[in-house]
Amino acid sequence: MALTRRVLYVTPFALLPRTEGHRKRMAMTFDKLIDEGFQVDVLFISREYDWSSLFNPDLFKQLQSLGDVAHFLHAPTPTEPKGDFYNIDEWWPEQADDYCRWVFSNNGYEMIFCNYIFMSRVFELCDRSAAKILDTHDLFADRHKLLAANGLSAEFFYTDKRNEGTGLDRANVAIAIKDEEADYFRRISDPRVITLPYVEDVAIEERLTDDEPGDGPVKFGFFGSHNSINVKNIVEFVRYLESKAPPGGYPFEFWLYGSLCRRLKGPMPSYVKLGGFVRTTAEFYHGVDCVVNPQYFSTGLKIKIAEALAFGAPLISHRHSFEGFGAPLDAAHDCADFDAVLSAMMDVVADRSRLRELGQASRDVQDRQTRECERQWGRILKGSLFRQNWLYFIVNVECFNRVRFYRHIVELAFATFSKSFMICMVADTDDDTDSLWRLFKRKANRFGHALDPGEVVDKATWLVFDDPAAWASLTAGRDRVVIFDDAARMVADLSRRPPPDLSGVDCERWVVVRSDRAAGAPRHRGHDLPVNYFRWLPWDMSVVATGDQYDLAAEVWVLRDEGVGPGWLAQAKAAFPRHRIRYFGDGDVADLDGTAGAAFDLMGVVFAQKMIPELVLSFSLDDGFAPMKAWFTANGIALREYAPYVAETALEPNVALGLPRLSEFSCLPDRAAPVETVTGAWVGSGWRRFTNMLTEWAMPGAVGAPAPLPVAPI
Repeated sequence: MALTRRVLYVTPFALLPRTEGHRKRMAMTFDKLIDEGFQVDVLFISREYDWSSLFNPDLFKQLQSLGDVAHFLHAPTPTEPKGDFYNIDEWWPEQADDYCRWVFSNNGYEMIFCNYIFMSRVFELCDRSAAKILDTHDLFADRHKLLAANGLSAEFFYTDKRNEGTGLDRANVAIAIKDEEADYFRRISDPRVITLPYVEDVAIEERLTDDEPGDGPVKFGFFGSHNSINVKNIVEFVRYLESKAPPGGYPFEFWLYGSLCRRLKGPMPSYVKLGGFVRTTAEFYHGVDCVVNPQYFSTGLKIKIAEALAFGAPLISHRHSFEGFGAPLDAAHDCADFDAVLSAMMDVVADRSRLRELGQASRDVQDRQTRECERQWGRILKGSLFRQNWLYFIVNVECFNRVRFYRHIVELAFATFSKSFMICMVADTDDDTDSLWRLFKRKANRFGHALDPGEVVDKATWLVFDDPAAWASLTAGRDRVVIFDDAARMVADLSRRPPPDLSGVDCERWVVVRSDRAAGAPRHRGHDLPVNYFRWLPWDMSVVATGDQYDLAAEVWVLRDEGVGPGWLAQAKAAFPRHRIRYFGDGDVADLDGTAGAAFDLMGVVFAQKMIPELVLSFSLDDGFAPMKAWFTANGIALREYAPYVAETALEPNVALGLPRLSEFSCLPDRAAPVETVTGAWVGSGWRRFTNMLTEWAMPGAVGAPAPLPVAPI
């Protein structure tokens, strides 16, 4: 199996049916991602009128079949703006925040591909590394002013330059649909801006051929939807034709098709024909001799121009309508005004061989646009437009599923680096049905189990949680490899193999991370391999490295053994009447007046619920609590150890000297005083050095490390 590369495709409009221009543009980008082998999840947050009030189950089933997972979030029809224009997030429904956070907490994506600038808030809700690509489709700053200048009421989304710049700044790469808009985006914002041409894909058998022109009047045609810009342009052009018409009328017919016919009012001159709806797009292009697009004002790109080019149709276009399709290859593609459009139409009437010339010009422009589109897609998909730092996690699936501590090592290493690195999970098997690994791997940007070395990103860093000798085909010759020795030993123990041995492995510049400090020289079992004793601990990773914020609750937590007498527990309850008491430990909890949970639940409350207490009272010498006791101490949370008092054996003098006095039993720590972390120098410091090392590898000079690889033991 090759790599699984995942994309979240965000859209305010349904991807089906593919009839209107904006859906055609989305179909182009969506289909390209599918064709490139991406696993695409669709996040459809409805911002169109039909889906706000209606639900089409048949169409929704078709939408679900398009991608890997389909998320649908209903939202009401957008209301009028609160001011003179919409703020950037005014079309973003409030309920989408929590939904998106939930999606990102369970899924990782190599790319978030967002359509439309008013959906760009999705980038801010993703707290992990991902390529954030914004397809703008159109420019929306002062769009209402453009419409007003042409006698039209404001419609759809419109904003100002400041808000549009805010939306652009959220992306790594902003895609413009034509160069004129790309230049504008670069003036108001900082992200990398590229132009991705719209190229229509038409089956070869549907494309036009250079048939001999027929007899009778030349049939010119325009095909468009009922939006007010289309209607305004066509009405103006028909009025122009009427003003210039000779006494006997024109020797051609001008056919109009599409939903715009519903909005054309009043009688039309005899040479203007209303064709209405067609069953297929091809029916229109095969039914006219030449396409005419006279639009002199609009925003965005003229999708119908792209259609005509794809069909190889003879085309006459206003200069404005041809923006976004490169330099015209025929004068008829560059008509400066209605006079020039009509003149080009009359040239065709006078010499029908012009139809062949115009058809060839369309095919030549189409070929040029296709090549440019492929070039820009290559830049997007290869990640060459922005810096991406990759970590590859090599994981043993059986050990991940069966050994809890191994799983914590991998999970917390992921939590530490997923915000600053792109992560690829590499497993030793694809047999992960109904396993913990099956769910966890989806949080990575990529995952797979049988990589070809050619699929690996250059200058990537490898974190190996397995025997490195088993992965020599991928890691050999690489100088950014980190072996988690403790994890590799767990894999060996589970499979009853000897500990991993690096004999004969090309590992001159590798780093071995282990939790214990060796007594001898910093070498790995006699081989010439630097060993960094980072003294890592999973509780260090979660807080010291990631900087997570925790809520301080008015609670006292009691750690207990099964043999602790009820008097001690009752005294804890009585000593803190204004606080909620939580008990953690094994044994019967029926008689406890407070919330109780098993020892392992303690980690869940801290790391999952992000909650910490004002005070921890320990009546337990159970080793299972030892990691969390160290965590509380390292992070300035008051911990008082009374376990020796409740033990049956007498206290040793040296033990008694180190214990808190019983008179302090019910004294809460003074929160007004600065918190003093009472801890050994090893807690957290090793993990900080480790994170600095990886940062230095990815971005030399970022953390001021003088050497590319620190090898001195701590």
